[in-house]
Amino acid sequence: MVKFRVKANQSGQYYLPKEVREELGEELNVICNAKVAVIYNSQTSLELVLKSLKVLTHDLEHRRDLEKDEKNQKAWNPEHLRAASPLKNESKE
Repeated sequence: MVKFRVKANQSGQYYLPKEVREELGEELNVICNAKVAVIYNSQTSLELVLKSLKVLTHDLEHRRDLEKDEKNQKAWNPEHLRAASPLKNESKE
């Protein structure tokens, strides 16, 4: 799955990348709540939309887990511990 970042222009319109437009078609349905929108081809059944959302949910959960792992690795960095340690290995000359 691919993630696109889409920003509104000065008129408040969103431009969808060519790959998204080609995949979804010319006529779209958009369902929004306060924080999230679902965009799908107007000819797609709600059953297929729901199945696709399950796939996307699994992908989002996986991305969330990867973010957590990345943050944990940054928090536990032995190089920082060595640099802050009063018992640094000093080279003998």
